Amino acid sequence: MSAQAVLFDADREFAFVLTEGAVRTWPGSPSLMLAQLDRLAQVSTLPHVRVGVVPWTVPAPGFPLHGFTIYDESTSVVEALTGDVTHLDPGDITMHMETLHAFAAAAVYGDELRDLLGEIAADFRELATKLGQ
Repeated sequence: MSAQAVLFDADREFAFVLTEGAVRTWPGSPSLMLAQLDRLAQVSTLPHVRVGVVPWTVPAPGFPLHGFTIYDESTSVVEALTGDVTHLDPGDITMHMETLHAFAAAAVYGDELRDLLGEIAADFRELATKLGQ
């Protein structure tokens, strides 16, 4: 949670794009996932934070081999199982920026995003009931 505090710094801008598959992958209990979905919805209302999800109902613009984080359009960091890989080469940054823009164009935002998150949350509530949680 302390690492997320930076999200509330209005002097910074953030953009996040996820796939619905990533949002639905549950590394914890359904109740943990409900809290995560609530947090995404909450953060998506901040004026300096843009959160988008590429829903399953649209074709993905590519196959996301891995996630990455771009900092100031000058550095891209790929989180791998064995450690982070930092890319500084302008060609690598350009490829990551193009991928980000392609996925961002397919994503939903704002109320449509929050509606989608609500549908996913309903699925997790149903799952919790089935699991007796």
